[in-house]
Amino acid sequence: MSNRNTDTNQTKRNVSRAAEIFAEYGTYMWRVIRLKVFDRDCHEELYQSFFLLLVSKQIPGNVRNMKGYLFRMLNNYINDWGRKKQRDEAIMKKYITHFNYSINNPSSRNVIDNRTRSEKVLRTAKRQLSSKEYAALSLRFEQGKDAVTIARMMNVKEMTASRYISVAIKKMRRVFEIESGK
Repeated sequence: MSNRNTDTNQTKRNVSRAAEIFAEYGTYMWRVIRLKVFDRDCHEELYQSFFLLLVSKQIPGNVRNMKGYLFRMLNNYINDWGRKKQRDEAIMKKYITHFNYSINNPSSRNVIDNRTRSEKVLRTAKRQLSSKEYAALSLRFEQGKDAVTIARMMNVKEMTASRYISVAIKKMRRVFEIESGK
């Protein structure tokens, strides 16, 4: 029981320390992310997940140059994230090639015909797309909704919903083309 209390107290201290660091250096870290990552849709996700990284890793108390330390840590985190994204794209490409799927198939309801496979494809798509693009794509291809229904469900105009779907398809197509060397 005391182990659990110790872990809980340590977690609380880590959260407090991470919150202090974000309060003092949050703007700086946001600038580093914007400088290093060109995809704006990923900025917020990286910023939040970096906070969780700071919570999980205890920062040494003897850091003299906190900005330098955070820059190095954030730079490494962004590099790891980029490598993971490339691995996910490679897996997606192999998967798509293996099952001969096309994201621009005219019969959009039949793009993914197996529930298990669709979950794997959509998990990868979720990492590649913004949350709104992913939601629109999922509603269109997984649930078979039309643009009007998607727009109503997302509380946006029909043109906006169509745009989310279009951009999502273009991004996914680009992922597949890059991996296939086209």
